[in-house]
Amino acid sequence: MLLLKTSINLRSDLSWSMVYSDCIYPWLDGSVDKKGRKNYQALLNKLLPSMNIKKEESKRVVADEDSLEYHSFELDGCAYLCFIHNTNGNGFSWRTKIALKKDDKHLFCFVSLECEATGASSFPKISKPKIIDYLIKFQAGDGDVEFKRDAHILAASEIEDAKNILLGKKKNRLPIIYLSCAGRSHAIKPSELASALFGLAHVYAEKDRFLSDRIKQDVEIRIPQRGSIGLCYPGKPIVIINRNGANAKDFVWEIYFAILKSSLSANFDFSWNNFIDAENRYKKIKAENEKQIALAKQQKEKKAAENEAKKTQEKFEKNAFTKALDDKNLDQRIKKIQGNIRWFKKIHEAVYNDFKTAYIKNKELCDTISDQQKKIAELNEEIANLNADNVRLTEQNRSLENDVGTYESWVQEEEKKNKDLTEHISDLESTNENLRMGLESQKKQGGNHIPLIMPEEEEMYENEYVCQLINLFKRAVDILPRAKNTNIQRSIDVFVSILNANPDAVKIFEQKNREKEVLESYARKAELQKPKGIKAMKPFNMECGSKENNHGEPRFVKDKNERYSATEASTPSDKKRGSINGGKDTIKALLWS
Repeated sequence: MLLLKTSINLRSDLSWSMVYSDCIYPWLDGSVDKKGRKNYQALLNKLLPSMNIKKEESKRVVADEDSLEYHSFELDGCAYLCFIHNTNGNGFSWRTKIALKKDDKHLFCFVSLECEATGASSFPKISKPKIIDYLIKFQAGDGDVEFKRDAHILAASEIEDAKNILLGKKKNRLPIIYLSCAGRSHAIKPSELASALFGLAHVYAEKDRFLSDRIKQDVEIRIPQRGSIGLCYPGKPIVIINRNGANAKDFVWEIYFAILKSSLSANFDFSWNNFIDAENRYKKIKAENEKQIALAKQQKEKKAAENEAKKTQEKFEKNAFTKALDDKNLDQRIKKIQGNIRWFKKIHEAVYNDFKTAYIKNKELCDTISDQQKKIAELNEEIANLNADNVRLTEQNRSLENDVGTYESWVQEEEKKNKDLTEHISDLESTNENLRMGLESQKKQGGNHIPLIMPEEEEMYENEYVCQLINLFKRAVDILPRAKNTNIQRSIDVFVSILNANPDAVKIFEQKNREKEVLESYARKAELQKPKGIKAMKPFNMECGSKENNHGEPRFVKDKNERYSATEASTPSDKKRGSINGGKDTIKALLWS
């Protein structure tokens, strides 16, 4: 099971020997258990601190449950190298794979971690592979983002840089963790998170919450605010992560797991599949070259044998002719020699024919073997392609599962938007009916109005001034003291007459008062941040922000300077701000008693 994959750009002047001596060997040598004992001592006993990789293209070292192997080659002007480390223990089989590709200007490095359960029943504890800490010492940057072991604190002057991160316009390959600010604090310490994720992600943190408030006015996408965290990739939507009461250690793990999940569908400039494809092409070319060399050697040996046979025949004929000249019985000797020559020619022809037949059979056998080797190479290539396709299909399946989850979230958001639009239409219809009733009332009254001028300040919600005036008249009727020794009270009668003359305004107030009572009931239960509480605040154009310790902050949307804001309790028994923190009192302070 693939748990992690990531990519790092290294310095192009880094040699293969330095990769082994400064990264691979120190990584294995520095791995210890809780008692300080080396985890791979048996394997280290068979390894040297340095190694000449150019001398041996491939090597495998095995000790107990551990093994380390490497493969290197050159192809199309690029040098390739990979290390594979396998280890078993505690019911799990772990495999770390490191692939490197180097040309004149770049050195790409790919790292992946795989795990298979061989006896354990629970999911293994996953952490950042330690090899990354050694490789990162030779990093050559990540696009336009600097590698930093500490978090980058975003000041107000860096708003454009923050926008580029949130809009996915940076050129980084590794993800960026964006920490928004709640008040003047973060959900987790930026320095601790940056140290834990160094080599896997970059950490940026706002200096204060006003940065995200300003950015929100300029962008139309959902961004992390008031303590939430964003996982940002170039060209991809932001993944929002909330702490939701988790402790710091668990929250770091939650962020780490989100990075692991997103890395499985990430595309890199160079990956393990790219290395395997290059290695297969290299093996195919190497096999073809070896075949050509063997054929050339065979032809050379054949020609040498023919030349040697020719020299032997010429030498024999020369010696026989010289001997014949010295012989007294020359004619008999010549006839005998000619007979011997004919006999040797027959023998030579028979030997030549046998050699030719053997050569033809050998050539046919070599061609058959070559054809079989070619078919085997094609089958091996087909198997490798099928394995690579299987890996790609597995990754595509994971990516599709992520896309399905994203689509379901989008459908839910669209349904919520549709529901909000339906409620907004209902509110508009109600407002239209109120306006119609008001117009009819004005027509009935024949234009008789009290000459009052509307204040310059904008109403916080629709019909706010009407509600406040009607509430004032009603309370005045109830609380004004009557004169002694008489039942006559002109001021009370005036207020009652005004109320009777404005039945539409009274209906508007009574409707708003019922909606206020609903809002107060959710405020008493500290549920203003829940969906029902949010819905109850809409008639009054209110929203509820989030402060530290999950306290709500109900306020008017149009109140830009936050003059009329209050703090909601995180629980009904919370007395953080005295009596005004009671839900009912909070709403009365913002609306009316």
